[in-house]
Amino acid sequence: MGLRNKKFHHHQGGRPRARGKFETEMANQLKKVQESGPDIKVKKAPKCDVYSAAPCFSGECGMCANCCKTPDSSKLEEKERRYKDMSKIMGKNLIEEYRDVYNKRLNSWCKNKSYTDPFLYGYAKEKIKVKDETYTLCKKIHSDVCGDTYCRVLHLTTDEYTQKTRYSKYPIYTSDIRNINLCGVCIDRM
Repeated sequence: MGLRNKKFHHHQGGRPRARGKFETEMANQLKKVQESGPDIKVKKAPKCDVYSAAPCFSGECGMCANCCKTPDSSKLEEKERRYKDMSKIMGKNLIEEYRDVYNKRLNSWCKNKSYTDPFLYGYAKEKIKVKDETYTLCKKIHSDVCGDTYCRVLHLTTDEYTQKTRYSKYPIYTSDIRNINLCGVCIDRM
């Protein structure tokens, strides 16, 4: 502030005066400080693979390579990692709330269609056409999971016993064009 008042005398109504020896030295010192850069050492983030979440600062997110301690995380599929990340972001309470809503919708769907399992599919449509795609109902016990993001999160956060016993009987429709599966609830939303 003092340099500006000495350098320019606008407040006195005059023109800026020419730089003297003092102002030139101050300007040179200022340039040196700006060119030298900060003396603060920047900590580099560890090298992560392309699909990992960005390294966090707290060390407690549970999603980045630092927190997971998985240097070889490239073995997991990218989509599976995204579903796991989403389940961590959503948290237990929100997942359980959504699970209750989903189960009510699924029970209602099954009751309206008289669907009990893949062998006794009642009035559920065997084929559903959406635009140029045809979805076919799976009529056997399966290991398929709905491709909807929220359904995948529910599947990932469910215990293994329930995954094998319940999910294998859920109404799943398979696309004839793409490699995608949708449950009865999700296909009705389309």
